[in-house]
Amino acid sequence: MVKLSSKRSAEATIAGYLYQFDKSIIEILNFENDYSQVTIEGIEDIDIEDEDFNLKSIQVKYYEGTEYNHSQISEAVRYLFFNYIDYLNGNAKRREYYVYGHYYSGTEKLKVNEDFTLQDIDGKKAIDIVKENFLTYNSKKEGKKEFYSEKNIKYRDEDDNEIKRSITDEELEDFISLLKININAKSIDEQYEELLLLLEERVDNCKSREDAENYYYNNALNVVFNLAKSRDESSIDKEEKIKFLNKKKTSLEGKIKRRLQNENSEKLEEVEEYKNELEKLKLEIDKLYDEIEENDKKKRTITKKEFIKKIDKKIFLFNKWYAANLGKMKYTEYIRDNLYKRKSLNRTKSKFLILGKEFKNDLTNYENVPL
Repeated sequence: MVKLSSKRSAEATIAGYLYQFDKSIIEILNFENDYSQVTIEGIEDIDIEDEDFNLKSIQVKYYEGTEYNHSQISEAVRYLFFNYIDYLNGNAKRREYYVYGHYYSGTEKLKVNEDFTLQDIDGKKAIDIVKENFLTYNSKKEGKKEFYSEKNIKYRDEDDNEIKRSITDEELEDFISLLKININAKSIDEQYEELLLLLEERVDNCKSREDAENYYYNNALNVVFNLAKSRDESSIDKEEKIKFLNKKKTSLEGKIKRRLQNENSEKLEEVEEYKNELEKLKLEIDKLYDEIEENDKKKRTITKKEFIKKIDKKIFLFNKWYAANLGKMKYTEYIRDNLYKRKSLNRTKSKFLILGKEFKNDLTNYENVPL
């Protein structure tokens, strides 16, 4: 039986995806409860809800040949921070946030405790590290942006008027307490070995490393990849509607601009009407985006029980990630080995030759039915 070659041979363009997919599978297999669930490419790379309704979002980064610098995870931390702002505004549930990554060197630049919570380092407080290194961005077009000082949190004053404010240091400290950063995560090979062991332990019919490596791993990868690209049927129609509404929005913005430049009092009176119409349009667009996100998330969510059921079969489901990672020569050997074992080249059997320039993009689902 052909052994899977080192994952270090995987092209850089797919190594990050394989690392993320493998981490997703590990999270699912580690669930204690069959009804705990994971969402692939939901709010973040991996979103988890356990049996006690505890929530966790994970951003996965893989830079095997790169020295760690704060800028390499700053965007990931900002995404997590924006979700925390949504929580403060009552638009999201409270959750823990994880940045999980592997780097070649430089990880001593960030100090965390045994729970991966950020600590003070070299006399600089954790809150200042977050503000200066993760929540500040220098843009050539817009200049310096301090996201922690932007007024994004809504509240009502004594007269019930809606006002926006920036995040307080106390709230930012709370965000930091929820933020876990592990930049010393396992390498792609080490994580792969962990995954094979888990498949042997947690899947009843997986009896050996050979089973795990040549059947169950590929099946698991296939399920996770299909989840990552799943869309709700209504999403495409909603996106088309958003395009139409965005054209109307651009038209309204143009009308407002032209009337503001016009000194004609009658034209200026129309501005307020157009502004109200524009505000309603923006709300409608935002609502459609929220519906798309929520519906697609449902399609990308699976429980541990459902996942095990889908992968627990000793058949090979073709997956281009598996083939790309294996490499052309090894994959050819693998297919030849399977054809020999199944006696597929027996003279009495019909044979079909299908020629193509590249792997078909449309993969099969777990029942081996084309998607």
